[in-house]
Amino acid sequence: MRTACVLGGGLASLQCARELVMQGAVREVHLFRQLHDPARSLFERHPFPDYAPATFSIPDDAGALNAAVKDWEAAGLVIPDDYRACRLGPNREFALLQPVRQIRCATGSSFRLLDGLAGELPCNVLDRPEILAGLSKESGLWCMRDLEGTPLGCFDLLVCSYDYFLHGTRKAAIRALLESVLPISTPVMRVVAGAVDTCAFAVAALIPEASYLPFDLARVTEVPELALAMRVRAGDHQLQGLPSEETWILVATPQWTDSIRPDAKSRWDKKSVTAKMLRSFATLSGCGAGRSLRPAYHWGGVSSITRCISSTFTFDADACLPSSGISFWGMARTPPSALHPTWLHT
Repeated sequence: MRTACVLGGGLASLQCARELVMQGAVREVHLFRQLHDPARSLFERHPFPDYAPATFSIPDDAGALNAAVKDWEAAGLVIPDDYRACRLGPNREFALLQPVRQIRCATGSSFRLLDGLAGELPCNVLDRPEILAGLSKESGLWCMRDLEGTPLGCFDLLVCSYDYFLHGTRKAAIRALLESVLPISTPVMRVVAGAVDTCAFAVAALIPEASYLPFDLARVTEVPELALAMRVRAGDHQLQGLPSEETWILVATPQWTDSIRPDAKSRWDKKSVTAKMLRSFATLSGCGAGRSLRPAYHWGGVSSITRCISSTFTFDADACLPSSGISFWGMARTPPSALHPTWLHT
């Protein structure tokens, strides 16, 4: 039987690896969660995924995701939660959104959830510790190598997986690997581009007065500097240098972000952007402005400019290269009505 290689450090990659062996599609799966990202440190994960709340919503019609969550609950990795989402208007009016099933990571951190799920994988799924830095296609097989060019194995099937929100792997790492096998990967990169990610400014802040707000997530309307505000409960983040108190993540609209920094080469005033976002939240919520933990960050992958597509994954038949993922919708240019993840699987 065939062997498969799954690339990605998020929920989609872990579940994809499990289903490939559970359904008998392959004999063995090698899971590479550590992908070389040329824009980041070799040994540190990008911090913003762990800024996100440890809670996420599950719509009733997400059949595959609901089935997976039952397994996670049985393993004690997730528990029910009463996370409250609302829509917040420019005149401080807010309305709670229709409640949906909410679960939170029992271990407190999204990274810990991912590590817990990795520990529950079947014995014929190998969680590889190496940092994957390059791909090549030789004699019909996908061949992997590390940063020093050392071979890490050759496989019959390659699956690229990327989570929009709870991602342990940045999209830049997947893109860099796909670019290493150009022009073979050109068709699948073109298909994935149909669901384009955009960028938005994000700020992590301490806002003590916001502890008394009656919501944990606010989807903001008609305020360019602010599209989303998320509470991160005390103890839910474990990054070095961050306080243990409750924090808030503020995210600007993609349109406002584009007006200030239309591309990655444009210079921008981080202090000014940070101040405007904090001031907008203070005005909307009636709380003090608080203080940022670091300047605003140009966050790619927090939002998507397209709604969920009906197809479950992309696949290029010539290259035999599929791509799967989970979408945790933070916001969109045409915002969905609620924060709903959509399970995309093979």
